[in-house]
Order: sequence, then structure tokens, then C-alpha cells
Amino acid sequence: PNNGWSEASNFAKRREWDARLKRFMAERKAKGNAIVWVGDLNVAHRDADLTQPQWFYDRVDDKVGEPPDPMDKGQPGCTPNEQKRFSEILEAGDLV
Repeated sequence: PNNGWSEASNFAKRREWDARLKRFMAERKAKGNAIVWVGDLNVAHRDADLTQPQWFYDRVDDKVGEPPDPMDKGQPGCTPNEQKRFSEILEAGDLV
């Protein structure tokens, strides 16, 4: 799911999704299953995936304002927390 801008509606949902996906990847890896993960993953993993990283990191929704956790600040899909969790998911599944 897209992280969106709102703590109440989206941040918690995305954190739960990421936690479940990380467990799934770790379980498959432990069983020796090969994993191929494709599709629109709704996250820019690294700065190299963004044309202007700082612009994306500085985005704040005018209606919602700053998120409670500064690591959730930024354009949805480009926040430091999302990037960190995405790295953890990749590592759990032994993915590139």
C-alpha cells in the first residue's frame, strides 16, 4: 500500500504491511524458496531512485502537516522510514 500522508489512515497500515512482508520473506528464505518479487512497490529505495532526493524528503501535506515521527516526513514512498523498512524486507528475503 501507498504510505500516504496521514498517520491515522496510512502510516500504521504501511508499517503493518511491511512487517508482514518481512516475515513472509524470512519464512520463504528459511525454507529455501527462491523469491522473485516484481511490480510497483510504492517505494524509492535509494536516493539514486529519485531525480531530486531532497525535494522528495522535504514534502509535507498542507492539510495534514508534519508527521509525528520526523523519519516519516516526505513524499509518500520516499520517507526515510519506508526506505529503511524496504531495505530490511530485501535483506530478509535475500533479495537484490
